[in-house]
Amino acid sequence: MAPGIQEKNFVYYSKLVKGIMEIYKIPRTPVLAAEDETAIVGTVMYHQDRDELLGFCGPKDNHKCMENNHIKVGNDRDAYDRLVNAFDKNIIGKYARVILLNPLHEKIPHLVALLMPTCNRFTHHTVYHQWQKVQNLYELHLEHELGPLIGNSSDGDSRRRKLHLQLMTCTAGDRFRPIGRHLGFIFSARKEVVENGYVIREIGDQDVIHNHKKIINHLDHTSRMLHIGPDLLVHMNQIELVMRSFPVLVHGLTRDHVRRDRDRQNWKVAQELSFPRVQDCLNDLINGSDDRAPIPSVKGTKAFLYVVHQYVDIFFSPKASLAERISLAGFVTHFLGIWRNYVYLNQALTLTSNFLSRETYCDILISVHFAVMLICFYRDNFPNSQCLLHLTGSDCCEDFFSKNGQFVGNHHVYPYGQMYRNVSHMIRLSQIEADDNAPKFAKAHIKQENVWKSQYPGGVTCSLRDYPALGEEISAWKIGIRRARDLAKELGIIPRDTCNNNNHDSDEYCDDDDLDPCIATDETQEIHDSSDDSQDENSTYTPMNIFEPTSSEFMEMHERIDVAIDNFEEHSDQNSVNIDDSIPSSLQKRQRIDATLLVPEHGIQHKTTLVKLLNEDPNLSKDRLVRVRQAALPNMAKSAQLGTDNGINLFEDFAYVDRTAKTFQIGRIQRMQRTIIFVAPSRADPVEENKDFKPDSLLKNEEPVLKRPRREIVSCFDTPGLYEVSSQSEPSLSQESSWSLTSDGQKHLNSGIHVLNEPLQNLSSGHMSPIKYILQQPLECVQDSTKRYVRRKASEAVCTVLDHIAPGQSSKLLDLLVEDICNNNAVDKQNESKDELLNLILRLYDEADSNALKMQLLSIISTTSLNSKSQLLELKPGMSKWKVDQSRSHATRFGVGTIQTEKTPNYRDKMDKEKLKHAMAFFLDPNFIQICSFGNKDLHFDNGDVINIPQVVRRTCHSALIHMYKTVCTEADFTPLSDSTLFKILTTCSAAKRSNLCGLDNITTDGTFAIENLIRMTETLKVGIK
Repeated sequence: MAPGIQEKNFVYYSKLVKGIMEIYKIPRTPVLAAEDETAIVGTVMYHQDRDELLGFCGPKDNHKCMENNHIKVGNDRDAYDRLVNAFDKNIIGKYARVILLNPLHEKIPHLVALLMPTCNRFTHHTVYHQWQKVQNLYELHLEHELGPLIGNSSDGDSRRRKLHLQLMTCTAGDRFRPIGRHLGFIFSARKEVVENGYVIREIGDQDVIHNHKKIINHLDHTSRMLHIGPDLLVHMNQIELVMRSFPVLVHGLTRDHVRRDRDRQNWKVAQELSFPRVQDCLNDLINGSDDRAPIPSVKGTKAFLYVVHQYVDIFFSPKASLAERISLAGFVTHFLGIWRNYVYLNQALTLTSNFLSRETYCDILISVHFAVMLICFYRDNFPNSQCLLHLTGSDCCEDFFSKNGQFVGNHHVYPYGQMYRNVSHMIRLSQIEADDNAPKFAKAHIKQENVWKSQYPGGVTCSLRDYPALGEEISAWKIGIRRARDLAKELGIIPRDTCNNNNHDSDEYCDDDDLDPCIATDETQEIHDSSDDSQDENSTYTPMNIFEPTSSEFMEMHERIDVAIDNFEEHSDQNSVNIDDSIPSSLQKRQRIDATLLVPEHGIQHKTTLVKLLNEDPNLSKDRLVRVRQAALPNMAKSAQLGTDNGINLFEDFAYVDRTAKTFQIGRIQRMQRTIIFVAPSRADPVEENKDFKPDSLLKNEEPVLKRPRREIVSCFDTPGLYEVSSQSEPSLSQESSWSLTSDGQKHLNSGIHVLNEPLQNLSSGHMSPIKYILQQPLECVQDSTKRYVRRKASEAVCTVLDHIAPGQSSKLLDLLVEDICNNNAVDKQNESKDELLNLILRLYDEADSNALKMQLLSIISTTSLNSKSQLLELKPGMSKWKVDQSRSHATRFGVGTIQTEKTPNYRDKMDKEKLKHAMAFFLDPNFIQICSFGNKDLHFDNGDVINIPQVVRRTCHSALIHMYKTVCTEADFTPLSDSTLFKILTTCSAAKRSNLCGLDNITTDGTFAIENLIRMTETLKVGIK
């Protein structure tokens, strides 16, 4: 998806919708543009494929939330500066705003017309301009395929409500009003006649779900106590009375229904509070029973819930026909108008304390008028299509936000960049939901489930194609008026003798002023005005037009409006994309985008890493130091006289991040006679080079020809402390005698100033004015004007000479000279600091009372990089070479300046105990050993214990025994110990071996030997007999 409202997106949607409508055989259907905002995580993301930063809503200067504020990073030399400046000069949007094309058909997915981050500070002018852009692109690419775009849906936003009131109360041009204004139908839509009928435009739709929750919230409003009749209040306490008086199975209410302060956006609870079973319980309280006295005061709450139920039934009822819904709309409109007039005319009541909020009242009126106009428009132009009122509103936007991620606290858990990446997935998900064979998706949270049908057993029984005949909508509307007046009489908010003749013709049964709830009083006329701002002179529509323009004037007005809107925001031709339909987008060549960029003094860094760091702290980059100058002194960097004795007159301020304290620290670099030394206990990050460092004697402040290019200053980053050590970097001049009294001074004075002016004039080709005089007094004694003159002439002379040594490169050569001076001064200061530190360590070495501490201190200064062995012996007479060698050995083994710790013996057991147990169980098997009946043996342990055991004889040699053990392990898939370990175990667990076969133990051998002798004797006897 291309960012912003672009033609490329609508061309793609045209192909997508055309394919879907051909597959499901869907006819053309009306479309609404739903719009909503939500709070998100205010961070910036880097889009690798587009090489863009996503999340900025617009520049800080003259801020205006932009539709497309994706900032290109690039890979050129200025990429890093462009990335840092994006965070510095733009505002990060903490809200996401979406405009969805909502086709009023269940099988067509919702299409994203606009997705943008915002800070929620846009105006109704911006909203109307975006509506016009969406309308124009839709009519160009989608209307002939999908159907007409008839209006815009909202959720109660004041800017869109203002536009709805302006557009729907305008009387210019041809208007669509199915019911006459004399019957209280106060809103209308713009009507365009087409070839096969007409099309309505600019119709407003306020989301019924938001309206339902808002009106239910009045039950326990903190500052409003609703009075719906004499001594009739509307309050949540009466709902609590129902809970105490009836079982929960009767009313179905729980504590969550009456304690809505925890979650006032719970629509499921709002629906269940409006169910008829709650009204039935209230009616039982009104009538009373044998064990309960009547409570007529709850009649107000019952009537209020009844009106709310009738309003929600217009959109979600599974029983009411379309004609009955028009009747319900007339009932709700006129009852609210009568109730409002009652509160206004009652001197003891006020609209701000005893009636619905103005926003709720306006939104409900817009909503019910929209439902009636939509039904009549469907009847005249789409008679074969279902009028799906439950698909209207901005609930599709809420689903879009919920499917992107959860809502935690007061915002969603995802940033704008993640939403932008998910747009195509959201469209695909809506396409899957439209498939009958696909799995059904529930709401993201049970609190937003639609349970309205649960109160009607039997399911849907109405036909949404059964449109009222032409003229029946007026009769249905009048039925609703009559019902509203009857309820108002019952509540006592209109006199009972008013319009008591109910049998005459319905067109004449009461006056127009009685029927129009919005013109009954002068005060109620404010419904046509905006509650936000006074109308601008150039507003497109005004609620109350001074004159009624003719058709020609109306067209001229629209042309001027179009021109004004075109100039309202810049239309960039770069955003228009020509799509080559012959080449699939997947085959078009895409340029490879580098994910890294070059950061000065830090090398190659990933763009995503930089974006993450800048999100954490956009005021100061963590990868380079940003100078902080005082705004009150813009010329401070050139020359700022401090008035000190040291003559310091050049300095700059800088800022660095202290990560331990998580705050900014401000420091000052003075660039003349002082030198800054940064003492950092921890390793500091690389700092930028001081390229702006020049002595005062070489700076020119007056003539712009000799200006030097500005470069970065020396700075410190990520250091816990910053300490300044000041000393004179140039030898001070003697105060007692003038330099002109020396031999060199007298020589220059005697030779004359022309000796200096002539070569300077030749070198500068006459561009340098001659020097007027030679200074004959110390610089400390001359006036400031003389100092400025001498400094300027010295600067001109130096630059003239350097320009002849390196033509055109005098600035660079001057930088080299300054750098040498700075390096020499820095080396001197470093040597001084080194000597002071060395003397301090040697003093501590003499005062140390232990050899370990002395070894620790000596290891700090004995490293070869600091001091040689001979230098140490000179610094500390009497120290032996052996101590120096031991200190260096200590630094190598334990570290410089660390304390030597005593080593504790560490015994390691490398043998696996499980394997050892397995081997010993095999070796001690009775098949391989035999306990002798005589003899003993001492078994010695490593801890010194000795145990006397009977003599043991091992029947098998060690190698054969180990071979048999490994065979058993192989069959059992067990990994044994190594052969050497097994031999060592057998050696340690020594046993006697069978060395001969004599004695009582050789019975078997002797028996075998006897049988062999008998066989030989038998063979001998056979030979003798023969």
